[in-house]
Amino acid sequence: MVADNITKFLNKIDDTVLDLTNDYDDFYMMMKNNHGIHPIDLQESVKRLYRTNKIRKWKYIRIMESALNTNIHDFENMSDVLPVPHILDYDWRFSRQGLAYMANAIKKIMKKKNGVIVFLGTPTLFKYCYNKSFLHAKLVLVDINADKHSIGIDPNQALCINCNLNADCKELLSIHADIVVMDPPWYLNYYQLFFDRAAMMSGLDTKVMCIMPPKFTRVKTESETYSLVEILKNDYGFVKKHYFTGVVTYHTPPYEQNVLKANGICCNPENWRIGDLLIVEKVYDVITTCTHDFSIKELEWDEICVNNIRIKYRACESEINNYNIQLERIFNNDIYPSVKRSFGGKKNINVWTSGNRVFWCNNMAVLKMILHNIDRDIFEVIVEKGYRIPNKDELEKLEKIQGKLLDVICLEAEEYGSAWRIAI
Repeated sequence: MVADNITKFLNKIDDTVLDLTNDYDDFYMMMKNNHGIHPIDLQESVKRLYRTNKIRKWKYIRIMESALNTNIHDFENMSDVLPVPHILDYDWRFSRQGLAYMANAIKKIMKKKNGVIVFLGTPTLFKYCYNKSFLHAKLVLVDINADKHSIGIDPNQALCINCNLNADCKELLSIHADIVVMDPPWYLNYYQLFFDRAAMMSGLDTKVMCIMPPKFTRVKTESETYSLVEILKNDYGFVKKHYFTGVVTYHTPPYEQNVLKANGICCNPENWRIGDLLIVEKVYDVITTCTHDFSIKELEWDEICVNNIRIKYRACESEINNYNIQLERIFNNDIYPSVKRSFGGKKNINVWTSGNRVFWCNNMAVLKMILHNIDRDIFEVIVEKGYRIPNKDELEKLEKIQGKLLDVICLEAEEYGSAWRIAI
């Protein structure tokens, strides 16, 4: 049954991509008009079409070669409101076009003046709407790092509330939203969590605007969306009012640009990543005795920021017992070659950069010391902290690891560093 569903799903993708090849023989244009098919899935579909003799050899060669064309790379400089995104935060951000679309969509459904618009984990859209003096509405940002976005915000116009959605979120009960806007990670468990938190702020007539994944995102995307809509109706009294496909566009973050390059896709049209928009309205109250626990368990990572570069690491050991340290390559060019949660090969990764470079390290305590003193003489750091003095071979190994990390940081600074705010 599962295999049949996968086959049907791939056949639907292939039918859509075959239609694209009838209109275009250039990967850039196919990527620009992708119908929500990720470029890597688009590339794999072209390969399947060629293997099954559905496209000619010359067209296949032209399409695959055009994917390597670095001369048609449209880079959209984004405002430096936030530090560079990191894939472990599921952080994709609206493009300028996406921000403008969402702001206009909010205006269209905002029926009263001085209403309350809650932005649930969408700080870039919150800032965009705030700077537009948005409809004289009261804007509320609910985010785990909301305090970092409160600088320069007039408290009479907007409110920033720190909230970890995985906690009980009782602070949300005092908010009475007219509109809730949210863009959860594109997985069902996150949608359930976000909608449960949105419901805490919702009364009758509250509308929730939520970005949804296009149907070609995963095999189960369509069925999960249908299930979600039913859950919202039965458990919360939210009824679907509108569903718009492919209307919201995203900026391609540096980590995804590197993933595409690692897969032989160098062209990068603006706004190729698209999302759907679901609008639901609370039309009745639901009396229920069941309680939901939608808290999500993710691996915990520590983070160090070196100027614009973010490096996450899994810190286990707290004490330095030895200087035996290795930083091993896992993938070619060090790039983790996917942005999908389902992609394998993660269990050995314990170092992950904002450029999507990944490594395995055997001595996280020493690595942490090096990362937090990356621009210092490592021998002086050891003396200063009172650790055992390393012998000559140990010191050379420490300096080698420090040099390797500096090389990665310099490389990523060249790739994207100047385009983003220095991380705090």
